Parts: sequence; C-alpha cells; structure tokens
Amino acid sequence: MLEQVTEEVVALHVDFERWFGGSLPTLGRVEEVLGDEFFFVGPTGTAVDRTGVLGFIGAAKGAQQVSIRIENVAIRWHRGDLVGASYEEWQTERSATASETTTGRLSSAVFEVEPSLPGGLRWLSVHETWLPGAGPVIHSNES
Repeated sequence: MLEQVTEEVVALHVDFERWFGGSLPTLGRVEEVLGDEFFFVGPTGTAVDRTGVLGFIGAAKGAQQVSIRIENVAIRWHRGDLVGASYEEWQTERSATASETTTGRLSSAVFEVEPSLPGGLRWLSVHETWLPGAGPVIHSNES
C-alpha cells in the first residue's frame, strides 16, 4: 500500500507542476481522482471543497514555474478501503526574475481504494500545515 500511495501522491503533483507550468493540456486525471466529496484545508487554514480546488487550479494554468518534491510518505492507518497517509510537500517557485522560493508542508491525506482509477486511489481529503521554518516569509511594516 505504501508504494501505491507514494506513486499516486507523486503522480498528482507531477500533474500540478505540468499544469501550473502550462504543459499539461487538461486536468482530466486530476478531476478523475478527486472524489466528489473531496475537501482541502490549506496551510493557512483556508478550507475549500472539490469545486473550489478545481476552480483555483483551473485558473492557474501556466501561471508559474513550480517544482514539487514529495518526501517521507507514510501510511498512518488503513481500514478496509480507506487509507490515511502523510507526506512532506516541498514547492520551489521560480519568478520572472529567476529568483526561487521554497516552502514545505506536512500533508495528511485520506484515500479510498478504487481499482478503476489511475493509481487505484480516490482522494477524499487533504490537510496541509506549514513545516517549521519552511512557510512563507511574512514581512512586517513595523520598525
């Protein structure tokens, strides 16, 4: 199960890289593997449903060059057709000035085993938290 989850997490994030970079023609696979009840909580605490996630991603085609590295995938629990997993997601964004910013998130995901899907897993939820010292730099106007 660990290998299957790892392959699915990596495959989805490769699709995100390609989409944000403008080289993925459609979100077909992404739309296929996100369950109808998919729910996402971002590292800032913003919560969105499947429609909101797909809307955000859909609007961001070609918006940025980003590379995503997945590390430390672990199965946290497995009950019947449901699997809970965690992984680290490291994103490096490149700006037009060639500068790079890297952030890291600890993600928890719930999957449903569904052999008919690419990768055999349906994404039900993801919750991300900034990794210590790896979140965005927040600038203060205080002197």
